[in-house]
Amino acid sequence: FLMLKTPSVVVGQTKTEILTMGKYIEEMFGTLDNIYVNNEFITEEKVAQMRKIEDDLDLFQKEITDANFVILNKNITDKMKMDTRNNLEVCDEYETISDYLARVSNGLRRLKADDIHLTDIKKETLQKLNNMVFDFFDDINKAYDTNNKELFIVSIKKYTAIKNLYKEARNEHFANEATNNDI
Repeated sequence: FLMLKTPSVVVGQTKTEILTMGKYIEEMFGTLDNIYVNNEFITEEKVAQMRKIEDDLDLFQKEITDANFVILNKNITDKMKMDTRNNLEVCDEYETISDYLARVSNGLRRLKADDIHLTDIKKETLQKLNNMVFDFFDDINKAYDTNNKELFIVSIKKYTAIKNLYKEARNEHFANEATNNDI
């Protein structure tokens, strides 16, 4: 809160902290990728590790939000207001991504606990989705870091491909469920 006397420092430090959040998210993606690549079940230790990262990112978000809302109420330039709002939005999205990744790890844990085995095709689809979403996130994170608007635009095409693969996998799952109980 000492930095609040210099809002420009808060804006810059916030971006640094959000990029650190990005590194933690990359670690979460990597944990899931290792599970898919090695064709193994997730361990309780990995679930706990994912939960710990997600909890840490919750704290990042709270601290960033608290500090940035204070400077939004100060007399700052329009550009600083825009940068602050952008930082808050990215911070919120990153925290949401960590929530989803933690949910995926919990879902994988439940599959193990219920002794449910996925078919090779479903495992490949999960791995492909994880890799596609990671590539999308990586582009967004790089674009945020470098203020590269073109990279944001290019990444939208990746989003569309992810959405289409997800819908295809979901529809195939429901079609299979209607004909049998094979997961």
